[in-house]
Amino acid sequence: MNIRVLHLSASDLEGGAARAAFRLHTGLRENGIDSHMLVKSKKSDNSYVHHVRFNKIRSYFSYHLDYLLWLNRYPGREDVNFSISFWKSPVMSAIRSMKPDIIHLHWISDNFLSLETIGQLNRPVVWSMHDMNPFTGGCHYDNNCNRYRTVCGNCPVLHSERQNDLSTWIQKRKKKIYSAIPGLTVVGLSRWMQEAASSSSVLQGVHVVNLPNGIDTSQYKPVAKDMAKGLLSFPPDKKVILFGAQFSNAEKRKGFHHLLKAMSNFVRDDLVIV
Repeated sequence: MNIRVLHLSASDLEGGAARAAFRLHTGLRENGIDSHMLVKSKKSDNSYVHHVRFNKIRSYFSYHLDYLLWLNRYPGREDVNFSISFWKSPVMSAIRSMKPDIIHLHWISDNFLSLETIGQLNRPVVWSMHDMNPFTGGCHYDNNCNRYRTVCGNCPVLHSERQNDLSTWIQKRKKKIYSAIPGLTVVGLSRWMQEAASSSSVLQGVHVVNLPNGIDTSQYKPVAKDMAKGLLSFPPDKKVILFGAQFSNAEKRKGFHHLLKAMSNFVRDDLVIV
């Protein structure tokens, strides 16, 4: 009997996490696994990616209630993702109709899936960590505050001065819910992510492994540098500097401001910046 794997992701192609999940899904199908995806935003034409329709009015109110009930209490908060993951969505009924054997969670923020719904999946669950949010008190990157290792509070992302704040409540919810999921397996897509997840307080006792994203070697494979420059129409006599990141201007941790500063400090004719 073929195993049915169901990937849950906010999107199939929007953002690096979504694309990684989509590549895994297509790779599994190419290897005979009955793989499917459930997404909130579908951009591909893959027939095994299933679009979950969200009520626009309900989604609007869910988004704004996050601010009215919680986030607006912290007017000085950083302008970065901070996920509360509280509101129910239509995803559960879609999951039941798919009858999966294994559920693989990916990037499920943006009110795609609530924490409480994760605790009700009643299937073996694998969760790939595309950022730190699954084990923090709401942030998607902790900026080295390290509170996720013990107790969240006085959250630097929220600019909170209270020990018992929104991040504390979210962390407690995660710890309670995850501890009740039998056989939960967490995947750190890098060794750094594996170590961070393993050291978090909410994932104590949970099996955490390192399993990097796969690469389609029919499309991505090493070639000679001169050949690569020719294929991409880069001047053969120039050095190429590549930078790539989503929301690179908004999120300083991605380092684009360092590149801009470096560019202002030197002018060279032998460089191409992509």
